[in-house]
Amino acid sequence: MKHLKIYYMLFLFILMSTAIKAQTYQGYSSNGAYQCSLRVLSDSTVHLVCNSPNNTSYTAYTGTISATRGGLLHISATMTIGQFAMKTWHKDTLYIQLDTAIADQLDKIQIQYANNTYEQLRGYDSMGSPLRLLKVPVDSSIFNNQSGSNYVIITVNRRDYSTGEWLSFKIPFGSAASITAGQLLEFDILLEGKKLTTAGQPPLQTGHFTLTKKQ
Repeated sequence: MKHLKIYYMLFLFILMSTAIKAQTYQGYSSNGAYQCSLRVLSDSTVHLVCNSPNNTSYTAYTGTISATRGGLLHISATMTIGQFAMKTWHKDTLYIQLDTAIADQLDKIQIQYANNTYEQLRGYDSMGSPLRLLKVPVDSSIFNNQSGSNYVIITVNRRDYSTGEWLSFKIPFGSAASITAGQLLEFDILLEGKKLTTAGQPPLQTGHFTLTKKQ
């Protein structure tokens, strides 16, 4: 335990002594399906983002990093926003499922079609009550299963931790969007030099991943 505390204190000392405000680790899940980025601040706060190409699936977590047994570090975090595309058989309607934990915070839900036309929605009604499901009738001439018009881009008023830009998700034709928040995530990591690897039970969404410290 004494050696573990020394290891953890050394890890924090390195963080606090760097010229930048955070250290960033980037890489991919073992199956290559997700790109992940972990930012560790000097106060032990962490921001974890994992996404598939075009943010068809996307999760962002904020939490803390702490020492645990066996020479590992433990991350405990809460999902601040997540988006998962789900299969649907409704070809004439775009469904957007909203978690009540985040719906009333979504002042802007913009749908952009492939021909650059837009629709503006929000996650709550005129009384400020969160909506659980948005049903958006679609024009089959601009959203269908033909290449070039077989997707929409949904943008919400949240910033991506990695890029600082507004969050956008690409939703394929035949899929419904699901925007959620509030889920808890707990997992361990092993830090060796510039590499960070999940240990034990990995995050359910991504499975194991290995990240490398960004220069």
